[in-house]
Amino acid sequence: MDEGDDLIISTVKGLKFIYLVREGLVYNILNALDKYPYWFQGERGDNVLQYTAAEGASNLQFRVSTQLAYEGI
Repeated sequence: MDEGDDLIISTVKGLKFIYLVREGLVYNILNALDKYPYWFQGERGDNVLQYTAAEGASNLQFRVSTQLAYEGI
């Protein structure tokens, strides 16, 4: 990744994707994953997530957004 890039990841069942946004252009980089990737899913209660970087960690921002999903009709 380069300075100013955004990475957008969706783990919603049936709507999984990974997009790289660079200089206003959006790239689908799903093919950068292994053939059978692990997609994390949040659980009820507190979820603790961490990220690391080999360098430039002070330039990183991490945000998680959720959507309430209800079972039923």
